[in-house]
Amino acid sequence: MRHKQALSETSERRWNIVLDELRREIPPPLFRAFIAPVSVSCENEDLHIIAPDENKRRHLDKHYLTLLESAWRKQASTGRIRLLTLEKEREQLQERAQPIPVSSHFDFLIHERVSPLVSEMLNLNFRAPLYFLHGETSTGKTELMRQIETRAKAAGQTVRRTGLDGFIVEFAAACKRKSTVDFRKSWKDCRVVMIDDLQFLKPGAKQTREELRHLAEHSLAGNLTLILAADVPLRQIHMEEDLRSRLAAGAHIQLPPPDRSMRIRLFERFCKEAGVTPQESLSARAARSYKDPRALRSLALQLSVDPAAGDRIPAHEPEFSSILRHTAAFCGLPESEIMGDGQSRRTVGARRMAMVLVAELMNRTPTQIARLFNRSGHTSVLYAMARMKKDLEEDLFIANQLAELRRLILAD
Repeated sequence: MRHKQALSETSERRWNIVLDELRREIPPPLFRAFIAPVSVSCENEDLHIIAPDENKRRHLDKHYLTLLESAWRKQASTGRIRLLTLEKEREQLQERAQPIPVSSHFDFLIHERVSPLVSEMLNLNFRAPLYFLHGETSTGKTELMRQIETRAKAAGQTVRRTGLDGFIVEFAAACKRKSTVDFRKSWKDCRVVMIDDLQFLKPGAKQTREELRHLAEHSLAGNLTLILAADVPLRQIHMEEDLRSRLAAGAHIQLPPPDRSMRIRLFERFCKEAGVTPQESLSARAARSYKDPRALRSLALQLSVDPAAGDRIPAHEPEFSSILRHTAAFCGLPESEIMGDGQSRRTVGARRMAMVLVAELMNRTPTQIARLFNRSGHTSVLYAMARMKKDLEEDLFIANQLAELRRLILAD
């Protein structure tokens, strides 16, 4: 058996690029549950992914192996993926397999608009018993909560931070064990409780909303500080009015997306971490073209292995309305047809092209794309993009159509 090497600097950069691609393809709760906990090692160009347990290894094998292989082969064309988890193999690899930390894509920078409130939270000076953070993806909600958790623990406070998915899983396990009283006590005994991704609250999740109401009441009574976060405002989340009114009683903070000067600083920081020194003109173009800090970090990592990646930066990040308008005109369809549920071959083809262009030019995740197209979930988006990828490989005419449509959108 060939000796398995710890990750070289090049392999680590490749894996970080793979992680960025996986973040765009996999919803955040699933990424945190199944991708973030793995460690990796390399054997030549083969990537060995070590899952923490057999259940997670089986889930990776069933749902994400194809995606992992595709992303890794973009970095190592002859490389293969091997999923590990058996104790015997883990013991053999334990000293050599180095876990790669999934570093935050966004080192939180306080926007002047919310600086006073956020600074107080970071200093653990909670003037309100309940906070509701909301803002677009990559505005720093999760990073702010992570920093609060770190500082609160350093101050000796009892803190719990999780995503809504983790809260639901723990509650379901407590129901199964018939220990919901202990579940509530474990949360209410904390000094600070933080729950992220509240936008995923489903209309049918009545018991989960009831548990959130208990926490909100406990917080408003002055017994703990509750910090909730979502990608959308409170009014857009499915919940009863009694719960909404309780959450509305707290302090609401809308985190704005980073402006251009902040994006330049972020890009230069990401480049420094990747060992790249960008020209001033490249930083300006990158900040003008990409509004999402994760896209800037991905570009910095790409530059570390391919200096020509900067030449492929689009002139600007188009608006969704522009992509929809151009796609509808190009395909001879009304915009409402693409946004609707029509299943004719022409309509489906146009909708798939629009979804692919939104993913490519706006750097949006499948979940975000589903929301833009008024779809109930990201599964339909993943299917549409997979079919379009196959069509592009097999049909040169479709590839030429997509290229022409892309040119028209970027020239707008």
